[in-house]
This record gives sequence, structure tokens and C-alpha cells, in this order.
Amino acid sequence: QIGENVVPSVFPSAFIKYNYLSNDNLFPLAGVSNTTTVFCKEGPEYSIYKSDRYGFNNPDFVWNDNMVSWLLVGDSFVQGSCVDQDKNFASQFRLMTSQNSISLGMADNGPLLELATFKEYGISKKLDRVLWFYFERNDLEDLKNEKSNAILLKYLSDFFSQKLSEKQDQINKILDEFIIFAENKYKKNKSDVVNISKFLQFQKIIRLQIVRDKMALDRGLNFGIDPMFLQILNIVNNLVNKKGAELYFIYLPDKERYEPNSFKNEEYLNKNRIIELVESLNIPIIDVDKGFFR
Repeated sequence: QIGENVVPSVFPSAFIKYNYLSNDNLFPLAGVSNTTTVFCKEGPEYSIYKSDRYGFNNPDFVWNDNMVSWLLVGDSFVQGSCVDQDKNFASQFRLMTSQNSISLGMADNGPLLELATFKEYGISKKLDRVLWFYFERNDLEDLKNEKSNAILLKYLSDFFSQKLSEKQDQINKILDEFIIFAENKYKKNKSDVVNISKFLQFQKIIRLQIVRDKMALDRGLNFGIDPMFLQILNIVNNLVNKKGAELYFIYLPDKERYEPNSFKNEEYLNKNRIIELVESLNIPIIDVDKGFFR
């Protein structure tokens, strides 16, 4: 509607990418609250949702009930990337079970951001089940970036909290300022692209950059598993157990596992090692690759 306040979905990882926050700032873990939010599109139309009181992709009423039967923690899959709000995972759980379900997903989140989000917004609720979604394509790479942030590292300690649920007005102000910063940066880069595109080689350069980025990502994901990954899982498992709830590890496969004429075994993207680590903590695993696609 004309005159309606609309914002883009702001991902927490952007603050790391742009080194935007100083260590004495709050580190927001979700988007602008109670606002029409434009997310993304993979078809003809954008996915647009009204954010809840904390800036997540949920109808706001889910926070009224202290009991949460299904708490979902993860990245863009859990946020509901490019689908309408009533089609995302949490909404489907509410539809199928008639039980309260909350999504704490934000695109580009990795394990450390997910731990922080769980401790800020999930741990205060009475929990039945916590579903921890792991995406094999980039979660380990995300962790490498997240551990460079001093604020996020504090969530590895037992009692640290920014008390974000009490500071939404302050968070919204930070996010509004960041959106202006990002828009200005986008406009500048867009102008640069227009100038560069005059050169005949521009398209070739772009294609080469995409290939380089993908090759670098693949190499990074196969370097190994940071010990902090197991540390984070152990922290979450202990917290969930103390709440008398159940933790499930949901393994989400990379789409390239299913490329034609390209067999990917259990070593691809460290899958077998990840599964072994999770099993060592006696956390039940739902392997979407084996349980669904295969």
C-alpha cells in the first residue's frame, strides 16, 4: 500500500561482512520488528511478510504462549527463503500439529549466530522440542566468519546475554541506520557496475568471478571442522536438556549432491564427520538426504 513502511530483511551476518558495529554496540540478531519486510524472490514475485515483535518471520501471536512445542533454529531455510509466511517450516508445523511453533531462522546464519539467537530468544520459553537445522553447503564457512566477532564469541560463556528481547526500540534504530548505509553502498556499487559494463569483457569477468567464488567456497568447506562447532552443539544440547526438552539435529543437503552424473559420497562436505560428531553427543539426527531425497 502507498505510504506503508516497508523494509528489506536485514541478515545479522551483514554486520560482520561490513564490520559495521563496534564492540560496545548491540549486535541485532533479527530484522526490524512489526514491519512489512521484503525478503527475496525465486519466482515472479517477492516473498513479503509482516515481522513479529522481535523481527523474525512469524505471526506475532506465537510469542503470546509461553509454551513452544516446536522451536526452529537455522538459516534461510528456517526463515522461509522466498516463500510466503504461511508456507515456511514453522507455519507448516503449526498447520500439521495445531501446536505452537516459532522460527528463529535468519538467512546466512551459521552455528555461532544460531547459538546467540537461541540464547537470546528461545531459552526463556518453556520448550518441548528444538529443531537445529544444519545446511552442509555453508554452515562451516559461516562459522569461520562469525568467530571473528568479539560480541558473538561471548555467547560461548554460560551467562552472557545482550538482553535483546528488552531492547527492540534500540535494535530497530540500529537496523534503520544500517538500511540507509546499505542502500547508499548499493547505489554507489550500481553506478560502478554501469561504468564497468561499457567494456566488452564485463560479462566474462562476472562469470569468472562466480566460478572463483564457488571454487573458493568449496575449498573452504573442505578444510576441516572447527572444534568450536562441537563446542556449540554441546552448549545447545546441555541447555535444551536442562529445559527438559528434546533436541533434534536436522541435516540439510546441498543441491549439488543431486546434479546429474555427479555422485557425492558421505565424505562430501564432511558429512560423515559431522554425523559422527552429532552422534557422539547422543543428539537424534534427521538426515534429509537419506530420509527423503534418497
